[in-house]
Amino acid sequence: MKTPSLCACLVLLAISPALSSSETFDPSRYNVTWETPGDGPRDSMPLGNGDITLNAWTLADGSLHLLVGKQDS
Repeated sequence: MKTPSLCACLVLLAISPALSSSETFDPSRYNVTWETPGDGPRDSMPLGNGDITLNAWTLADGSLHLLVGKQDS
């Protein structure tokens, strides 16, 4: 029965430096932005989270391309 409490203590020790950090969390630094059109599907933005997926990208002529997929297809 001592194993769960030992594991909890080890986890708290492992994350304590992150909890005491003086740096504040800024989620905006993880925003993805594109400033130029892509060259094709390799420059796409993946969207979706599960059974249906979507990749979207634009080309230099301003056209919007979508690649829609389904997990079991």
